[in-house]
Amino acid sequence: MDGEEMPLCLDLNFRPAKGMMFIGAELAMVAYIFGSGLDPNEILVPNDHCEGTRKIFLTLVPGSKVIGDVLTLVASMMSKGTHGPVPGKLGIKWWLPPTFAQIAMHHTNISAGTIDYIRSTYTGFADNLLMIYVPIHIDDHWFLMVVDRFYEKVSYMDSLKCENLLPSRMDAMEAVAKLLDNILSKESLYKLPNAKTKSITLYDFDEPKVPQQKMDSNDCGVFVAQWMILSNLWKPLENQVVNDYTRMRIALDLVMQGCNPLVEEMKKLAITNWDSKMTNAVLHS
Repeated sequence: MDGEEMPLCLDLNFRPAKGMMFIGAELAMVAYIFGSGLDPNEILVPNDHCEGTRKIFLTLVPGSKVIGDVLTLVASMMSKGTHGPVPGKLGIKWWLPPTFAQIAMHHTNISAGTIDYIRSTYTGFADNLLMIYVPIHIDDHWFLMVVDRFYEKVSYMDSLKCENLLPSRMDAMEAVAKLLDNILSKESLYKLPNAKTKSITLYDFDEPKVPQQKMDSNDCGVFVAQWMILSNLWKPLENQVVNDYTRMRIALDLVMQGCNPLVEEMKKLAITNWDSKMTNAVLHS
């Protein structure tokens, strides 16, 4: 289905445009996620770390600033099924929530209980760990830090680079690297004896060429979410596109993911909402 097939009788906070393509119940789900007048506090994606309410998803409306809870949901979605080496793969990947960087930057001591929670929820064990993705928020701006343990490099991915702000962003990444070094030194993170590895603070710095957002788009959080979601694909970074459809697709992916325990309930509610709105429109036409 094309986005222009969304009935005009539906009052939406975010209406799909012509050319946006949907399959199955996705168009009905768009109407349910972004429907005007629906309960903003309804939980669409339950999460131990944040409540995936409709209010959170409304920050994906074009022009809005994406809040950290969206990236927490993305990290949780990507982490499902990644708690161990994958046959045929070089290693596993970690997608960490934004609070990890906040802990690092505020120099908060991390307890053994917190480490266990991170391991059980987001990371699994560190044996055969290859990549780490950490969203960072400073100066009202999102960027992504990527740690590559195979090539021993730290990549700085930023959709709105600013030379004057680079030092503060480098400081933030160094704080994250130190906390990662601290965590990766814990024996509880390994099933097998841990071989000592080079400190992440000593890795080479890499600044890959990535698309730059429009100044007034507030798309930085969308870029970070997109990079995290596409991290399993071998796709040139400079060719990646972020637009209104990207925002809508992230919302659909989060709600309709197989690991969302409410996914089947959400589909039923979306169809019921759709049928009700269509019936009401016919009765009042």
